[in-house]
Amino acid sequence: MDFFLIPAVILVLAGGKIFPPGKTDPEPFAISKTRAVCGLCTLLVFYRHMGQYLDLDGAHDQIFAAVDSFLRQAIVVPYLFFSGYGITVQILRKGQEYVRSIPRKRVLKIWLHFALAVLLFVLLNRALSIEYDPLETALAFTGWTDVGNSNWYIFTILVLYLMTWLAFRLVRNTEAAAWALALFASLYFTIVYPWTSAQWYSTGAVYPLGVLFAVYGERITEKIRKDSRYAVPGAGAALLAGIGSVLLLGAVAEDWSGWYNLPAALAALCMAFLLYKVSVGNKVLDFLGKYMFEIYILQRLPMIAFSGLGWDPYVYVLASMAATFLLAVVFRAFTDLLDGRIRAFH
Repeated sequence: MDFFLIPAVILVLAGGKIFPPGKTDPEPFAISKTRAVCGLCTLLVFYRHMGQYLDLDGAHDQIFAAVDSFLRQAIVVPYLFFSGYGITVQILRKGQEYVRSIPRKRVLKIWLHFALAVLLFVLLNRALSIEYDPLETALAFTGWTDVGNSNWYIFTILVLYLMTWLAFRLVRNTEAAAWALALFASLYFTIVYPWTSAQWYSTGAVYPLGVLFAVYGERITEKIRKDSRYAVPGAGAALLAGIGSVLLLGAVAEDWSGWYNLPAALAALCMAFLLYKVSVGNKVLDFLGKYMFEIYILQRLPMIAFSGLGWDPYVYVLASMAATFLLAVVFRAFTDLLDGRIRAFH
């Protein structure tokens, strides 16, 4: 898997730009830019999931294993941060009209697409004679369990969207609503802590951080644009604090997965500050970002289907990647058609 890190590095560099001293990106959180960042993370998530179906004890797997171990759950930080940031920006622009639409346009839409993907896993399992308990299969459509698919992120983001809707409906003051959401999210992650594995709660604080960053973003942006020297030191300080917190927590706590929210939040701040000075983006990252939901939820289908064929690992990885991308495009075309029919019905 070491060799597959090379394309990731190339994609970061291709089309990248560093703004000179005294200059900042006029649109640091433009959709094209955040999509590219999420696209890179989509590739890293694909690599991680692929590694779960391979034996990574070879001489050419050690660098990948080390990088993957270092990044841990940080690879989903942009997803959570930009989800919180993006939905809040829409609320600030459109007000209560947008808040009222969240259950239908965000939650129900994502859940429907997710349920369709889970159905594909059920059909694949039936074809391969892979058995799951009926209750486990039923709960998989909620995201609480799985039938071979990835599930925790979808369940979590749907809950966070509902909490966002609730907070901004109950509290009309924007700043107070953002802090209310942070409280709701804290309660949710406290509740799921005893029942789930670490990824369910170890980066949860990043979503409300994205919400707060959107609420206070104009003040932050104005400060950095007046003096761009704040951007790089701010990113560096967040990065060093994040690494320091990882080392400290790893030294003093046997199980510090819940405390991983601290370095995850610092990683998000580091990324946010860097986006004022660094721009990434190209057609490949844009594709990966555009189809990140479909790639995330469908990638295990070919991984499972091809895993018992005895292929060379490199053939297996490339075939799974090609099949995932094809499935993502076809699935998006189908769900776009379905969404159009539903809108027409309403």
